[in-house]
Amino acid sequence: MTANKLLLFTFCLGWLLCRSAIAQAIDSQQPTLTYNHRTQTLSQNNDVAVAGTVQRIDSQPTGIHILVKTEQGMADANLGPYVPNDVRETLATGQQVRVVGISKVSNEQNHLLVRQMEISGRQVTIRNEHGFLVRAQSENAPRLHKGESQLNGGN
Repeated sequence: MTANKLLLFTFCLGWLLCRSAIAQAIDSQQPTLTYNHRTQTLSQNNDVAVAGTVQRIDSQPTGIHILVKTEQGMADANLGPYVPNDVRETLATGQQVRVVGISKVSNEQNHLLVRQMEISGRQVTIRNEHGFLVRAQSENAPRLHKGESQLNGGN
């Protein structure tokens, strides 16, 4: 072996060893992610309850918003797009409502993402315990049970 080849071999070997050591150091510095699933629901820890009089009802692309006048001031409550038709028909300005949900800031404004709503003595679920919108089941829609499909007749 010539001196140049020996020098090149030594350089390559050193580079490989150095790269291996750096890779091990980087690998040991990476955080280990663990996901702790809470048994409680998120909404129950952060729930806000508001009772008052409906001042305004707005239909927006994100669903129905109602402006509720409370003793503390006005609250913008987002009911979402899946409010049952009978509730939509019942909802009117001047009506007393109680809404429970999570307060969120959007476009520098506070909104209450409604989870439960009490209107005319009736409890209506708008979002489930995880904050997902609940779509009202139409009475005319076929109800499928586990293992049943319209395609195979339940077989």
